[in-house]
Amino acid sequence: MEAWIGPAIIATIFSAVFSVLRENHFSGKRRHERVQDIQIALLAEIRAYVAVLLRDKLDEFEATMIKRMVDDLTFVPFILREKNDMVFKSILPDIHVLPESSIDPVVVYYSQIVAIAEMAHDMRSNVFAELSVDRRIDIYSNFIAMKKEAVILGKEAECMLDTHITSGKEGVSRFLRDRNAKEMGELRAQVKGWLNSQASDLSGHQ
Repeated sequence: MEAWIGPAIIATIFSAVFSVLRENHFSGKRRHERVQDIQIALLAEIRAYVAVLLRDKLDEFEATMIKRMVDDLTFVPFILREKNDMVFKSILPDIHVLPESSIDPVVVYYSQIVAIAEMAHDMRSNVFAELSVDRRIDIYSNFIAMKKEAVILGKEAECMLDTHITSGKEGVSRFLRDRNAKEMGELRAQVKGWLNSQASDLSGHQ
């Protein structure tokens, strides 16, 4: 009997270890799939709203609305309700599973979206309608400026999400290295240009 106790114990231990490894593998796979699903959903929501903002041609739209307010002092722009963070709100409890490279730009973008929604809510009130035309124009211009900033922040979030979805962590690291190198090159060129201009000014005064 003792002859098969050792192999039986080894086989049991091996089976238990294999089961743990297999479970960890599937858990890791499920987590990866969950992260991918979340990023794809966020990317779709961000792209949709950024596309709307670009389609609206905010500079032209702002100029048209301001002209109407100036021409007709009683005119108050109709402000739509802003609900462009439904996906983000639904996955908020799981936001921590996203890689840091995606979390930061996504949170910054959606913070802007929340601020836009709150401002839109205030502008739909009678208080806004009763303000002087100059004050309404000022608030409206700030509102449009926030949307323009949302385009920039949205594009940054899109870029990081898309890079991580298609290329993984290695792709993100490579992208960030390339971008940092480009930014440093541009900064060096600016500093060199400034130094050359200062040297030219000094030689001109001699």
